[in-house]
Amino acid sequence: MILAVSLIACILISLLIAVVTGYFIRSASLKKWEELPRKRGAGAVLGLLALLFFIPNVEPMFSAKENLTVLVIAAIVLTVLCYLYLDYLFSRAFAGALILVAHFMLNASYAADLKFSSFFAFMCFVVGTIGIFISAKPHWMRDWIRKIAASTKWRIVSTAVPLLFAIASLILVIQLKGVL
Repeated sequence: MILAVSLIACILISLLIAVVTGYFIRSASLKKWEELPRKRGAGAVLGLLALLFFIPNVEPMFSAKENLTVLVIAAIVLTVLCYLYLDYLFSRAFAGALILVAHFMLNASYAADLKFSSFFAFMCFVVGTIGIFISAKPHWMRDWIRKIAASTKWRIVSTAVPLLFAIASLILVIQLKGVL
């Protein structure tokens, strides 16, 4: 059940990113979008949501259920510290969320043992790699936004990647529901 809900959430978020990159980021609105990677408030919210959603990923190290209160408090404290001390907070939170989503979805899809998961695995690899690059150099997200606004080729590729991820997620949702 959690895999299906997570896949549907990935589909919706991927479609939102595709619409933003394909339609809203333009030269005329570039100034507004260039500021996004450094937004502390949006980065703190996204980072906190990612940390809270992925608390179950610590299960291999220690019981997330027994230490849930400590982990939630740690997530909140880390979010506050990041808000106070990190620059490019939205870029960092977005990159972290991409990496965590790619890991979680890949792990869940293998556990479900679904056919056509190789395309989904490839898309998880692409999304995770994008997250790793952005986390290594957070200002690259700003540069990426500039390239989307200036180049049709970058806009098409930046729209195609989340669309392909949404399609891969949709294929797995259909398989989970027993249609394929």
